Amino acid sequence: MKATLYYTFAYLGFATLASAAVNETTSTSSYCTPNIICDSTSSRVGWVSSSPLRNSFSILFSCLATFFACAWSILQLNLPGLQETTVQKFRRKVKWMFITIIFPELLAAIALVEFGLARKSRKEMRILPGGHNWTTTHAFFANMGGFVLRTPDLHDFPLNAESLKLVVTEGPVTIPETKKEDITDRSKTDIFARSFAVLQGLWTVVQCIARYREDLPIMALEVNAALFTIISLWTYIFEWSKPKDVSVPIVIESMEKLGAEQVEKIETIYKDWYKKDVGETLDIQRIPFGPLMMAFLGEKLKMKSWVTGLWFVLSLLAGFYNGAHMWVHEDLFNADMWIAWRVCAWGGIGIPLLANFLIWFEKCLPDSLVSVAWVVLVVCYMFIRIGLLVVGIVSFYSLPVEAYYNVTWTTFIPHF
Repeated sequence: MKATLYYTFAYLGFATLASAAVNETTSTSSYCTPNIICDSTSSRVGWVSSSPLRNSFSILFSCLATFFACAWSILQLNLPGLQETTVQKFRRKVKWMFITIIFPELLAAIALVEFGLARKSRKEMRILPGGHNWTTTHAFFANMGGFVLRTPDLHDFPLNAESLKLVVTEGPVTIPETKKEDITDRSKTDIFARSFAVLQGLWTVVQCIARYREDLPIMALEVNAALFTIISLWTYIFEWSKPKDVSVPIVIESMEKLGAEQVEKIETIYKDWYKKDVGETLDIQRIPFGPLMMAFLGEKLKMKSWVTGLWFVLSLLAGFYNGAHMWVHEDLFNADMWIAWRVCAWGGIGIPLLANFLIWFEKCLPDSLVSVAWVVLVVCYMFIRIGLLVVGIVSFYSLPVEAYYNVTWTTFIPHF
């Protein structure tokens, strides 16, 4: 299914370029370069250069393809529930894909937290007997719900890295003898899909840089797509060792029962990490993906100070991500849209700063005030991110002609 989507994107891209070429060749001679087809007196021509103008559909398609390709390829969700259907799995991924397009910083933050937890687990598990080959990939796989425990008294349930360490140190099982290759073999990482997404995104970034160097207007949606690519690369880096789209877990079988105290400890881990009331006998079918952020913010997970420092860097990145939208020139908007664009951009700078303030000083504030403040910040930020996308698309309604000029690549590429 995933490969089919990417091949479809590629086909539509080539079709779009072919259509644009046909449209350009049938345009008036005022838009033709000296060696374009319309100036030729022969029925056969050699190399044909591009038109100095580009069309709206090609720009819109390129930007939207960047959004969807990056969002789809960087999503590395946890293992699905043991009884979930294909439709449920697909629906969850589509939901998270749109969340990623609107809140790319959220996925980048989750990637940062998961990376910190994986590094912590790797260090702890290597100290235990039989854990010398425990890698970051093992830890990612465990926190995805990749290991399922099967005991005589309980139904099968997934373990995360912390609960796996608990049943190894206090319970009836040992560290599973699983090679890194066994895990990566289950991963469905598509090199073609990732390469397409990265190249598509980097091409958008290069286009924006080249247009800036040539003093050509950069459209609002192009800025959105370029910045989305940059923050997606951040996510790629921190989730490089995480398996992708694994659907079948590794079952750890134990002939002994878990004690009541061990069951209680595992339930406490799930409640603290995922804000989930697991009920009786570990009533959990999958490891949730998003709630891990709340555990990190609530200091339930003991992380090293450098991870907290990286979190601060990420908040600055979020502020830069929104503030960089101010690079778009005022001439690309009418008066009302320009005001809306500036309000969204400045709001995107201010809200991450307020969120950091809230994180560092929430202990000094009443819990009710902190909860209300978080709701207000999240809702406002959601409208800001959606507003930037909407205004970027609506701006196509009226643009200066210079916005459709192509980059003269011969000024950047050495030629004779």
